[in-house]
Amino acid sequence: MKPSKSTLTGRKKHLSYEQVQAIRTVLVSIGTARDRALFSLAIDSSLRAHDLVRLRVMDVQEDGEVKERISVTPSKTKDSTGASIAFEPTPYTRQLIRELIAEEDKQPHDYLFTRARPPRVLSEGLKHISERAYQGLVKIWVSAIGLNSDLYGTHSLRRTRPAYIYENTKNIRVCQNILGHAQITTTQNYLGVEELETLEVARKWRM
Repeated sequence: MKPSKSTLTGRKKHLSYEQVQAIRTVLVSIGTARDRALFSLAIDSSLRAHDLVRLRVMDVQEDGEVKERISVTPSKTKDSTGASIAFEPTPYTRQLIRELIAEEDKQPHDYLFTRARPPRVLSEGLKHISERAYQGLVKIWVSAIGLNSDLYGTHSLRRTRPAYIYENTKNIRVCQNILGHAQITTTQNYLGVEELETLEVARKWRM
């Protein structure tokens, strides 16, 4: 019995360079300032959804300027190693963040990525976008460029940059640092390194 589309499981596919550019192009036409900045920062940072949606303006901006280097302490390491992850948003991403902050008149303590609808009590401020809503946006984005949305999720965006780096350099330790994994074996499993290398060798020895 074949699983339904809603029950498809397993490692989500990462995006190719061409697919990233295609989604960026689509978002210029149909996306909001929040969506454009969210997608671009997700690719640049490789942060988990939990950490990405909880970023505040003060995390990415200092003295009115978007930081060239951003450091985030992932929620999964706060109580263990306490190690932070540093990443450098591209100039394009920094510009999108500037546009978002200006368009929504955000203050330092505001969440960077907020829900589309304001809360009933405005004095409480806007809440951050939920992880479920972020997941829904990813489905919309990949569908917009003709991909099967069942094969992609928020981990697809987290995995995209390190997967691209590994495919081009084979430097697993750099990918480990980007993802903030304590163990290199975790990175290997996350990226499916052994699977990729097995397929690569098998292609060379076809009968």
